[in-house]
Amino acid sequence: MFLLIMKYCGFFFNIYVCGYFCRDLSGNAIKLLSDKAFQKLASLQELDLSFNKLEMVPGIALRLVKNSLANLALDHNGISRISDNAFQSTPGLTEL
Repeated sequence: MFLLIMKYCGFFFNIYVCGYFCRDLSGNAIKLLSDKAFQKLASLQELDLSFNKLEMVPGIALRLVKNSLANLALDHNGISRISDNAFQSTPGLTEL
């Protein structure tokens, strides 16, 4: 079970995800993730953010699941910027 809260802030929606199991956030027109989006999901292993409107890799948000995240789907987004250390905090990431 998970709770997804979208908060409109100017031109963007900030996404806050709370719960114990959350896997598929694809196709939700997500443009921006809050830095604390996965704060309550320390054991998250798979995350599907495909088919959204992300323009950058949410590296700061991913730091909160750094020890557990193994699979991350970011396909079909408008990603134009990836910081040098975007995946530095996710050493267990095996599939992108």
